[in-house]
Amino acid sequence: YAVQEAQAAVDLDEKGHYRQALNKYQRAAEILIQFVKFNKNPIMIRKCHEQIEQYLDRATVLKAHLSGPRVKRGRPSSKPGEPKEGETKEEEGLYSAEEQEIIDSISGTILTESPNV
Repeated sequence: YAVQEAQAAVDLDEKGHYRQALNKYQRAAEILIQFVKFNKNPIMIRKCHEQIEQYLDRATVLKAHLSGPRVKRGRPSSKPGEPKEGETKEEEGLYSAEEQEIIDSISGTILTESPNV
């Protein structure tokens, strides 16, 4: 079900319906958060955490775009997750406590080097 929400979010995002896309990205992340709570498979949990982070990053970009000044009606940045100059994600304060907890746990599981297999 999260995949359907995410696909709908991307479609709305591409059409310029950013507020509706924002809601769909957030809903997809919420669904995956619930899935992770009840799933025991570490590979699935890791994949879900990656998807949650991507959805929340894009939702953050859209939220910033929607709440920002209405000077320019262009497409929001296509690089989600990059904070604006001089601010960090923590300063943005756009994540709920539960979302921030998941993001913090994800950051500890991200591989910075590829393993020798």
